[in-house]
Amino acid sequence: MDRPPNPLFGNFSFSKYLADSQSTPNAFTQFISQQSQNQQPQKRKGPEKERNPNWSKQEDEALCKAWLRISEDAATGTDQSRATLWDRIWNEFNCILGYQTERTSTHLMNRWTAIQSHLNKYSGFVRTVERTPTSGYNVEDSIGAVDALYYNSEGHHFKFHGCWMLLKDEAIF
Repeated sequence: MDRPPNPLFGNFSFSKYLADSQSTPNAFTQFISQQSQNQQPQKRKGPEKERNPNWSKQEDEALCKAWLRISEDAATGTDQSRATLWDRIWNEFNCILGYQTERTSTHLMNRWTAIQSHLNKYSGFVRTVERTPTSGYNVEDSIGAVDALYYNSEGHHFKFHGCWMLLKDEAIF
């Protein structure tokens, strides 16, 4: 007796497959190739967008400087919308770089979110190493220990040392 069709394979019949596999040695291979021919490749929705180039260390550090300057502006403080905040950061970012970049304020906000996440993790490892002082360790050894903890946890090296040096003394980190 045939089973109901499997929703993953359309009209797949297990008993037919078993009968076919006993009569021909390559029934499974034929079945798989037949199923793959029936499947249509998925198309991306929406227009094709060209990717911006990767962020440079100079851009990352300029973003951190811009964020720091604008976030510490006591005259405006927290009395601004998110869009206004990031437009101001975008203007400051371009001033620091010395040229108008293709990156939008949304690009900056998304990149800041990624940088901040990495900096927060790194900051946690810095605090861990500071809480467990090791005899004979100097600053370079401590940084090496922090980098090793980060690598073991995240599976890749910390790439925002310049940003860390700019922001490490801020209350947020």
